[in-house]
Amino acid sequence: MQVKAQYESFPYPGYPILAKPRTEELLSCSSAYNRILAGQSGVAHNTLILGCGEFQPLAFRKVEPHYNRLNFVDLSARSIRRGRLRLGLNKGNAHFYEQDIESFLLEKISNCDRFDHIDLYGVLHHMPNPGSVIKLLPRVLQRDGVIRCMVYNSSGRRWIHGIQKMLKTLDLSPWSKSERRRAIRFVKSLTEYSNVYDYFFENCSPRLLTNENAFVDTFMHRCELQDDISFWLSSFDRCGLECVALLDRYSELDDLPNPLWSMPRTDQLMERVRDRRFEGNLELILVPKAIEAKRVCESSSYDLKLYAQPPSWWFLFDETNSLPRKWKRHFWMHWHEWVQTGALFPEDFLKQTPFRAIQRLARIGGILRGQLREKDIAVIGAAIDIEGSFPEPLDKSSHLNNLFKGVEQLLGRGLSSQQQLDLYKTMEWVEEFYM
Repeated sequence: MQVKAQYESFPYPGYPILAKPRTEELLSCSSAYNRILAGQSGVAHNTLILGCGEFQPLAFRKVEPHYNRLNFVDLSARSIRRGRLRLGLNKGNAHFYEQDIESFLLEKISNCDRFDHIDLYGVLHHMPNPGSVIKLLPRVLQRDGVIRCMVYNSSGRRWIHGIQKMLKTLDLSPWSKSERRRAIRFVKSLTEYSNVYDYFFENCSPRLLTNENAFVDTFMHRCELQDDISFWLSSFDRCGLECVALLDRYSELDDLPNPLWSMPRTDQLMERVRDRRFEGNLELILVPKAIEAKRVCESSSYDLKLYAQPPSWWFLFDETNSLPRKWKRHFWMHWHEWVQTGALFPEDFLKQTPFRAIQRLARIGGILRGQLREKDIAVIGAAIDIEGSFPEPLDKSSHLNNLFKGVEQLLGRGLSSQQQLDLYKTMEWVEEFYM
């Protein structure tokens, strides 16, 4: 029950109670949008959000139509309370369950309840036995249902696993406020001793080191599995679920056809995991195996709330950030038009836009397959970079010997010889991986 205790003390993601979801958060969790990516028509009337935390209730309530029954499940009473509080008087057709996920699913199976859409974002890798939950999912999913799921790509988290090991070596606990603060100071200090950590903290969200809830969830979690992606993909496959789309959020799979339109094979992904070309998480769209997704659906079958501004992250890539502001608005306008009327992307605008920008937007869901003419789909969905890009090796740190003295000063106590040895081995384990 340590995971429950963690989320009672540190509800995730720990946003201020008046925080509002961004457009990208609203769009990515939308059942209609995920049905589009899955190639499934129709609308969801009964949506299940497993491990909802304290913020997803607000995002789902804002994006889903009121006839869609929203079922929020979380084992943390505090997360459920904060989720309810965020909805205020706009609760609508939302229902909350403070319950273990497996027992909730078994209860729904016994009642013959089914769901059109299931959301499992960042949940399974925090369960001691996720296989037992995965087996139950097809039994509560409608025949034409869709699942959005994110699980960690454990190989891409070696630097995080190193910090988790070192904090355990130093006997720092999340339950003590003073020890949490020492843990945060220690992690911040790692940039002084390791080029690897200097690189990663320069490129990650500063929120990891400023928000205690995010810090504990990342570096001091009570349960984080370290299975590789082949475990997850084979588990879904054995249980009758087919992965039909993968979001390549960090453009690491550019040497493959668009993974939102053509799911890569497991061996292709594992090859890129081994040589560190693919370190992002697995953000998947799944459907029951018995259903053959159309991949292109009639837009009129969707009930999707639309917003004035497009997701900002669509235009953070090298290929898209230099597009004129007017063009960005046009992309969003044409996206709206397809959802509302099924209008195809204007051919003249397509020709004027840099081809790489078109390809990038298609790979992140900014241009939908249904917007394109048949003759354009194969060309736009092709690989961007045939050779692929390999990460640059990082230089080995030359000042690890100063680590022990710095840590002792920071903690205000000496380290045993065993702690020094374990710290050094962990740093070596991390650094050798990125050399």
